[in-house]
Amino acid sequence: VPTTTEPPQPSTSPGPPLQCYSCGLNFRHTGYEYNHPCLGRHNGTTLDPAHIVTCGPRDRYCRVDRTEVNGILTDLTRECTDECFYGCRPKGFGIYIEQCAHCCNTTDCNNMYPTSDDFKALRYRQKNGGCKLDQHLSLYLLYIFIIIGCF
Repeated sequence: VPTTTEPPQPSTSPGPPLQCYSCGLNFRHTGYEYNHPCLGRHNGTTLDPAHIVTCGPRDRYCRVDRTEVNGILTDLTRECTDECFYGCRPKGFGIYIEQCAHCCNTTDCNNMYPTSDDFKALRYRQKNGGCKLDQHLSLYLLYIFIIIGCF
């Protein structure tokens, strides 16, 4: 069950086109780069203004998406978009995957690093009886043991 707060309303007033940061990171096959110019996650690091682009006429939002697998960042994308799927979506069985998206509608606004706290995802899952990470890991190990015949 995704956790959400209300996404921003798209701007309807005429004016200059929206500008957003546009870049992507994939740490699945490369090492983590602490001060990558697209990351902007750590104290004192900022996003590189060279990543600012002018959005298309249909783009109404700036978005930043991040994916973590068992708490480790694997993907981060910043872009212009015409749709907004706002909030965090936990998924996975045994391997905990969390995908969070944050949308905004002002120039250069997608410079943040979306965290679970932004969407109160942890409180939502605990309040609604969701599993914790160690419960997911236990279920995954049980599944593996059953498959290989250890029981």
